[in-house]
Amino acid sequence: MNKPLILLTLSFLTGCSSSWVPENEKFLPTSPTTSNSLNMKFLGVSNVYLDDGETSLLVDGFFSRVGYSAIIHGLETDTNAVDTVLDKAGITSLNALLVAHTHFDHILDTEYVAKKMSIGQDIPTKIYGTDSGRNIITDHEYHTVSDGETINIGEFKVTFIETPHVKKTKRVEILEKIHLWATGGEEFAEAGENFSFYIEHKLGNVLVVPSASFFPRKFDGLQVDIIFIGAGLVGNQGIKYINNYWDETVGLSGARIVVPIHWDNFFKTLSEKLVPASDFVDDLALTMSVFHEKAKANPDVEIYLIHPLKNVNLQNALDCSASNKDSIEIYKK
Repeated sequence: MNKPLILLTLSFLTGCSSSWVPENEKFLPTSPTTSNSLNMKFLGVSNVYLDDGETSLLVDGFFSRVGYSAIIHGLETDTNAVDTVLDKAGITSLNALLVAHTHFDHILDTEYVAKKMSIGQDIPTKIYGTDSGRNIITDHEYHTVSDGETINIGEFKVTFIETPHVKKTKRVEILEKIHLWATGGEEFAEAGENFSFYIEHKLGNVLVVPSASFFPRKFDGLQVDIIFIGAGLVGNQGIKYINNYWDETVGLSGARIVVPIHWDNFFKTLSEKLVPASDFVDDLALTMSVFHEKAKANPDVEIYLIHPLKNVNLQNALDCSASNKDSIEIYKK
């Protein structure tokens, strides 16, 4: 089979445009990083960074965003790309990396990020993840955690909540199999177990749901201020699923601010203007339409995006949500 021709075709199909336009969404205001607040950054896909001035956490740490040129070099970490993102985001140290599952768009760069962030530190960056992650992370300290397990990292209290991976359509499965075959990335074919992360802090509570699926009542009783909710592939599941997904995540957690994540085309370079996944892969327009209808039915809930690489202060975000402003910030060109 002609790998270059196949990947060129895949590049065309997945590179098509999306009917959903992120520029039309409201964005949380950016602010300088301060030591007396809960700072948050969105770094594409499911990469959510939290920092309270003393301790910092990062979900996944996937920044290579390797395009179809991976047929030449293989599906491996692009160290220059990772270094560039960490530099632009101002991340110089990490206490912990929290890995959702073992697909490449979550775990490919985790080990490199942990090693880089451990340089010059008395205590190396720790990686926490599923049992299947041990097969990928082989040369750095790795801690396997189980469903419901809670760990304390500085002032952060992290509870690992097992949730299923969102189902893929046959079209997406075929595209993924061809891509992994052509790039030699078969080790990332299976997600294994999957985690969501409930992160409590005296300055506010955060729920990160990297993969857009749920077990019934799993988030019942949580006290969440802001939820980073995976939006990828949700539109392929239909309106009923989207409604149930919202009810089981946003509804049960009590989140006031909803930030969709994992909606971007992760074969394109991370920048301050992310490109959505194409309509060929996912119906993001449907997902966001239903999300907005659900939010409209609850005056206490607001949907926002976050400018990639930029800092957001949680308290400022909550203040903005409470004021119900019509427009927070325009999309930065």
